[in-house]
Amino acid sequence: MKVNKAVMNMSPLSDIAFTILMTLMVTVPIMAISGKIKVDLPEAHTVEQRVEDNTSITITPTGQMAICDIDTTFEGVIEILKEKIKEDPEKMVLIRADKYVRHGIVLDLLRTAKILGAKHVAIATSQKGQEKEEE
Repeated sequence: MKVNKAVMNMSPLSDIAFTILMTLMVTVPIMAISGKIKVDLPEAHTVEQRVEDNTSITITPTGQMAICDIDTTFEGVIEILKEKIKEDPEKMVLIRADKYVRHGIVLDLLRTAKILGAKHVAIATSQKGQEKEEE
């Protein structure tokens, strides 16, 4: 007496899995774009600020720091920044950190500037495709 082995056809199973996958691939991005809370996002304007209007802090990968083109230490930056913010708290504090500088140092400067009373603090970046400035 022969025993018949049951054979399961995998084609319908793979068709269903593929259909579900395609449905999720289409609907998930749509759900991610439209949230429950509607907000009117601000428009971004890229306007070149005049350098002389900013209090510029520069940090190199080696840890060298300068504020308004005056070479100093971290403590020196804090002292000069305190004076600059006292003069005009509305003046932009611009942090120019090399991309290889530890983030902790940049965060310390951001936190310090805010504690000292700076109203506007920004981190300088370069646009993609923009040529590096030569020094």
